[in-house]
Amino acid sequence: MEAAARLYGMHGVGEVTLEMVASDAGCTVQAIQGQVGGRDGLLAAVFDRYSPMPRVEAVLADPPADLESAARLLYGQVLDALVGEGRVMAAMFAEIASRPRGALAVHIRDSYAPRFVGLMMSWLAAYVEAGQVRRLPEKTLLSLFTGPVLARSAVVLATDEHPAPAERDRLAADLAGAFCRAVQT
Repeated sequence: MEAAARLYGMHGVGEVTLEMVASDAGCTVQAIQGQVGGRDGLLAAVFDRYSPMPRVEAVLADPPADLESAARLLYGQVLDALVGEGRVMAAMFAEIASRPRGALAVHIRDSYAPRFVGLMMSWLAAYVEAGQVRRLPEKTLLSLFTGPVLARSAVVLATDEHPAPAERDRLAADLAGAFCRAVQT
């Protein structure tokens, strides 16, 4: 997966073959097919590893009690995954945009997105039940959280001007404050 991610970041998904990945990883194409099921499985595995999900899961395993602190940590992890080192996620998003019915887009729609929604809604439900967050439709609440960070990430990916860690931290704090002002009672 590391070899595939590196190559996707350098060349884009469409230019990378399983042979290139196998050569870079020092294995065979058959080994890749046996491990992840070929090109489509490799795309899904790389996306799952380099997307924000593992980082979000780690934060939400033991989130801070304070909504704004938790949101700031989550935004920081999402920004690090989306606009931090490398261009892996830019290549992944380009693949999704260019092939909306492709294997990666289907994986995100059928598996990744429902898992992410469930994770985020489980986190926010405690604040809603405690009366700290307004009862809003699920899609509205999630849009208020994800919309700004995805929009900012899209600009960064399009301009290739990746913010330094201190700037990402400041942006995470700004986004968390804005989210809390939008949803708190």
